[in-house]
Amino acid sequence: ARREFCYGADRRMLFHDSGTRIVFLKVTPLALSASAIRSRLQRGQSVRYLVPSAVERYLLRERLYARGSVSS
Repeated sequence: ARREFCYGADRRMLFHDSGTRIVFLKVTPLALSASAIRSRLQRGQSVRYLVPSAVERYLLRERLYARGSVSS
């Protein structure tokens, strides 16, 4: 990849002759585990933004890990 791409002036982006680019973004790391998600659900707390929305809907619809459910 080093031979195929070149850095932009600000070194936050790589460019390719084809027009493809790679952008480097600073993100805040988020330590998250399946146990933490299950624990939040058991306490009735939201898991929004921690799992994909389709997964959140499924977990809530099926009451997986909810307080008092058979699966918790």
